[in-house]
Amino acid sequence: MKKEEQSQWAERVVLAVNAAFPYVEHKTRARCEELLPHGLLCTQWIEQYQMKQKDAAQLLKQVAYYLQVRARYQQEAEWVQRTTQGDQEAFDKLFQISVDFVYGYFFSRLGSISLAEALTSKTLTEATWMLVKGRYKLLDKPFRVWIYTIAKNVRNSYTNW
Repeated sequence: MKKEEQSQWAERVVLAVNAAFPYVEHKTRARCEELLPHGLLCTQWIEQYQMKQKDAAQLLKQVAYYLQVRARYQQEAEWVQRTTQGDQEAFDKLFQISVDFVYGYFFSRLGSISLAEALTSKTLTEATWMLVKGRYKLLDKPFRVWIYTIAKNVRNSYTNW
């Protein structure tokens, strides 16, 4: 096959993989994982054939973002495991990644700094207690999903007072 034909076929594959690659979120994780080898191969072709189409750029962005999310999930899982074994440094890292996320969740929904601070404190206290007691299981979910669930429950209990 001539180089020009190879380039055309590579562009078609890039278009197809981009169309198939889902928006990266927890519920599409399995599909992203299935398409990752294809996406990685396409990244090589995008560079090799110097593709400049919007779809090529979108695929590069989605593959890179998925790899970043996957790495974060693996890192969080390691920190959770170490925290349940009493590692203070791992606990501190989980706390650091959670505090702004949880505070932002409450402030965006309630609009009160003092209330957001109080509910963030309650959420992180509950999460800490659950981690120490070994009541956290990854269940194939990122740590942020777990902490979000706790925050949502704290918010619901506050609004039901």
